[in-house]
Amino acid sequence: MAREKIDSLTSLRFFAAAAIVAYHARGHFGLPTDFLAPFELSQGVAFFFVLSGFILAFVYPDLEQNGARGKFWLARFARVWPLHLATLLLYVALLPELVKFDPGRLLANLFLVQAWIPNQSWFFSFNSVSWSISTEAFFYLSFPYLIKNFERTWPVKLAGSFLLVMIMASLGNGLQLPVWSDSGFSIHGLMYINPLSRIFEFVLGMTLALFYRKYAVKRDAPLLVGFGCEAFALLLLYLLTHYTVKISTSLARLPFVQEGGKMWLQHAGVPVLSFALLIFVMAWGRGPLARVLRARPFVFLGEISFAGYLLHRLLLHYYWDHFAPEQGPVPMAIYLAFLLTLSFVLWSVVEVPFRQIIVKGPSALPRPSRTAQLASACAFGALFAGFIGIWSGAPLKTVAQYTQPAAEGCDIAYGDELKLVACQAVAQNDGTHIHLTWQALKKQKIANYVAVQLLSDNNVLVRLKNYRQSQREEVVEKGAVFENDFLVPEAEMQYVRAVAFGLSRPLGDAPRAQQQGRSPDDSFDPLSSNIGLYKGMVAMPLSPRPDASVAGRVNKPVL
Repeated sequence: MAREKIDSLTSLRFFAAAAIVAYHARGHFGLPTDFLAPFELSQGVAFFFVLSGFILAFVYPDLEQNGARGKFWLARFARVWPLHLATLLLYVALLPELVKFDPGRLLANLFLVQAWIPNQSWFFSFNSVSWSISTEAFFYLSFPYLIKNFERTWPVKLAGSFLLVMIMASLGNGLQLPVWSDSGFSIHGLMYINPLSRIFEFVLGMTLALFYRKYAVKRDAPLLVGFGCEAFALLLLYLLTHYTVKISTSLARLPFVQEGGKMWLQHAGVPVLSFALLIFVMAWGRGPLARVLRARPFVFLGEISFAGYLLHRLLLHYYWDHFAPEQGPVPMAIYLAFLLTLSFVLWSVVEVPFRQIIVKGPSALPRPSRTAQLASACAFGALFAGFIGIWSGAPLKTVAQYTQPAAEGCDIAYGDELKLVACQAVAQNDGTHIHLTWQALKKQKIANYVAVQLLSDNNVLVRLKNYRQSQREEVVEKGAVFENDFLVPEAEMQYVRAVAFGLSRPLGDAPRAQQQGRSPDDSFDPLSSNIGLYKGMVAMPLSPRPDASVAGRVNKPVL
């Protein structure tokens, strides 16, 4: 049984994971919701499925020995489940407000069967990205049967897996399922999530490994030939990923494709052959790019990429929901630093040691080197310092007794949580100072933002800014009064004639009943937009004199 390790492919895992992180980061940090469009970055999952089939078929060309199947399944369990459990528990600890303790959904996640239920409330429950681990778990269960006599039966198995995709697409089309649904069955759940619709990618990877082992693994070639192969593979990858939407939309007109087939084509089917070619060429490793990818830093990033993949979505939720609505490269760098650091911690503390313990027993666990101990200590220190920074922001500025009558246009209740009792915008030399006074209508944790619109003539939106209402985790009692002060820098006030502001909150899975003023047509996407505005925006025209207070408050919705 072969045990070769292909470092260039380990490094490629990092870039596939990075594409998925970029996909979910759309709409955050100031990134537009069409960031890197028209590339469909979620196709990184399809790359993982092809790569998984290739690696397993290359490392385990047969499982005919006594006990080989059991050892294989144990090794696969040790590879994914400890880290899956760790990130599930971390999700519950960091995002308790998003957790709905449904025993059925919890068991489905623990046993990695949530991908079989084509309902978003199931397959995206808890740590949403673990749906792909559920799909991969089915591939692991199937692999010993697929690899049997594979050199002779691969054409039937590859064609059969593709036929299965077509059957699933026909099923979705025939049942006239909606493409997307928050709570019911959907084509998205059937064709993007379900293991039966994704197994073709896995079997394609297995077939690729068979041809690689037979025709390329020991064949040498000049560097120039390797460079040419890499260039062609990258060009094909670019063309198929760049034109995925156009190709899949055109093919969807065919009666046997329609919406069901389009979903699979868009997320996997169109670029899947380019993924296979890239894996083949990089595994062969005769070109300059493959040599670069064998460098230790890239291999290390590839090794921690699985932890990063399982962590990135829940950290993005936590980052946005708790302390970082700010936009720009600095908050993005903070998020990425947290992601990489915590990925290393979970890789070194959970993934590697528990895999060794499960497969070989505690006695086989190697003692970490001093370098590894120092790196882990530094990582833990960085995480601890980071979280201290998160929770050590300035406290709310509370008002002991509020006696001033409500200002005109500023007596607005936002749901059953907060009431705006006073507001003022003052233009000064350094910018516009916004002063707001709130009263809590019930005991609550402050997790809202103040959405500030900068408007030109005729209420044309120039810029939208979101300020966190509380700079740290803080709870206010019913009846408490507190103040917010925000500065919009003078450099951002060009062409601005009025400001409007209102209360907003991250959507996440917050109860919709608390998001006042949202109509059924307000299709905010929690994966991209992330901010839902409460009803009640207050607009204030600015005085042209920089030292004058704002007058003429207007109580009217702007959005």
